[in-house]
Amino acid sequence: MATGCFAPNPREGARSEFLAQYVLSAFGACQLVARTEDYGLDFFCTLGYKIGQRFFVRDYYNVQVKSNEKSFTYDDKESLKWALSLPTPIIFLTVDKTQHRLRFYAPIGLEALSVLIGTAMDPFHWRRNGPTPFVP
Repeated sequence: MATGCFAPNPREGARSEFLAQYVLSAFGACQLVARTEDYGLDFFCTLGYKIGQRFFVRDYYNVQVKSNEKSFTYDDKESLKWALSLPTPIIFLTVDKTQHRLRFYAPIGLEALSVLIGTAMDPFHWRRNGPTPFVP
């Protein structure tokens, strides 16, 4: 066992989250979910407006971050039900550090998929071109 070194790849997700937090904090408060408490959401965030020297919070949202362009996947019906039951929306964010680019995806149609609960929604994948039910 080597000491004093580590494989850099396991840190890529953390570096993506650091960059995402920096950008998200420009829009309002942005709280990183501790890794030990991570249950599928990476940030709890706010949007609001500024009057004078004060920032008034108006809206809340959650963010899930990926450090690649792969699909965001809900593996089963219960996971999708959980995402639909949240009182605040989920924003999907991909971080491409090589291109210095963050992409935000707001799956607005996700709520519409709630009518498909009980049909073949196992698993659910969200891709860059929108939410798509995937039936293996």
